[in-house]
Amino acid sequence: MRVPTVNVSCLDITMQTVSDTDATEVNRILREAATSGPLKGLLAYTELPHASCDFNHDPHSAIVDASQTRVSGPRLVNILAWFDNEWGFANRMLDVAGHYLHTAAPRTDTQLSVSEEQ
Repeated sequence: MRVPTVNVSCLDITMQTVSDTDATEVNRILREAATSGPLKGLLAYTELPHASCDFNHDPHSAIVDASQTRVSGPRLVNILAWFDNEWGFANRMLDVAGHYLHTAAPRTDTQLSVSEEQ
């Protein structure tokens, strides 16, 4: 979907669920995912009216626009999620760097030693 900003774009996601659902249930699940669990800080959720420019420099990978959630029939779900392609990606790269910084064991095999002959 084209939006009138350089960095911000949106995903128009359509999927079919295994069981019957409605927009309220879909939004409840997405809101919970954004506020707790492994997606907290990566996924955001909003029910407020926004324009594409409102998501410029948002650090989340995606922001679910709950006002646009639709369910056609009992199982065809449509979700709209905004994202800042550059800023969100840069924040995920910082997350990866931070992860490696805190989990990588120090390497001792690359330490240089000065020989006595020099």
